[in-house]
Amino acid sequence: MFARLSNSWELVKASWAVLRADKELIVFPLVSAVASLIVLITFAVPMLLSGLFEAMFADGFGAVRLVGYAVAFLLYLVQYFVIIFSNTALLAS
Repeated sequence: MFARLSNSWELVKASWAVLRADKELIVFPLVSAVASLIVLITFAVPMLLSGLFEAMFADGFGAVRLVGYAVAFLLYLVQYFVIIFSNTALLAS
């Protein structure tokens, strides 16, 4: 277990060294963070205001609960698209 932690720490240090050597690469993680926050807000605020969060965790099974789960899945899909797109752009650079 400690070997895996050590390998992970070495990877973090190597990644940080690359970012320090090429400072303009930090733009991609920043854009990813901002875009992820925007996606989260655009999904979470309407879900809170419409009551979908409460419906998802309420007892019983209904159409509104299914809509809540569908919207949550769309949030997951869009969020990971943004993250993977940014990571791919970082790797391409």
